[in-house]
Amino acid sequence: MGIWNEDGECHYPVSTGALQAKGAQSFADRGNAHTYETWLAMREETTSTYGANWSPIDTNQPMEVVIESMVAEFLAVEHPTLTHVADVPDIHDAEDVDEPAPVVAPATPAMRRIISESWWIASELATRHPEHLIWEMHPGGGMYDCLALWKPGEDPSVQLNRAGSLHVLTSTDFHLSWSDVLADQSPHGPVKAIEEAARLTLGGSRPSSTRRTLAYRFIATLLRLQLHDRHTWDARNEFLDSVWNHDNLRGYLGRFPAAAEAARTAPEIGLPGEPQSHFWAILRDEEPVAIISIDGVLYRDSGTFDLMAEYQAVGRSITHVVAKCAGDWLH
Repeated sequence: MGIWNEDGECHYPVSTGALQAKGAQSFADRGNAHTYETWLAMREETTSTYGANWSPIDTNQPMEVVIESMVAEFLAVEHPTLTHVADVPDIHDAEDVDEPAPVVAPATPAMRRIISESWWIASELATRHPEHLIWEMHPGGGMYDCLALWKPGEDPSVQLNRAGSLHVLTSTDFHLSWSDVLADQSPHGPVKAIEEAARLTLGGSRPSSTRRTLAYRFIATLLRLQLHDRHTWDARNEFLDSVWNHDNLRGYLGRFPAAAEAARTAPEIGLPGEPQSHFWAILRDEEPVAIISIDGVLYRDSGTFDLMAEYQAVGRSITHVVAKCAGDWLH
């Protein structure tokens, strides 16, 4: 709290008195100024707070020269050093040898990837087992967001929960996360695992696409192609299957008059919410841009497309069908 120089003066401002604490002696009580000699005398008579061993150095050399000389003298002396440090066991390392490596939970994939992959798996299962339909359901009071494989008259045992993991309700040992699905080297790996757990047998070769399975494949292909688009793409059923929602209809169908008219004559096949539940909306940033019926018809503002006719016209390529019917969406 003093400022001194080689001219031999040391000044203590009065303001240092404010730093006086209980049990300490304020420098303000010692006067407002010291000569170099009186400061040294004061330091020799004062016990150091930090236990320093004060001693004066009688020299006419500048401070930098004196310090440099002292450092050189210190370095010139051979000091004792520790030997065989590497042979001394590290207690902490010894204790940590048997500890298991920390388990790092895999990151949850982005929802756009889960949505796209869920539709691909569901469409493959429905195509390989065409007696089943794809059903959107929200059990648990809306906590879950599932695409289910459903055979009318039976319980939907296969549920692809986009807000959780993949389930086969008839197999308690089955568990598959979306991280596992997206890490699988084979795109059909999860499909075959679900088939095995659900005891779904593919008899012979893959069945030919039907009007209904073409609708599912169109949705899955479009979502895959738009995975990296700047817009968010999704597909949702017109009928909202959830106990917490009493309106049940989402209102997409009414924006496409041709689709709403087709719903009036749709035959019942045993689904809840018929006939509206026969229709899926293609959403871009949560806004409907098209409707697809499970009869294989695409409804857009620009017109109506028969997916089976388009599929046969382009050589039975669903990717070409998407490009022809929705090419203006692709970037």
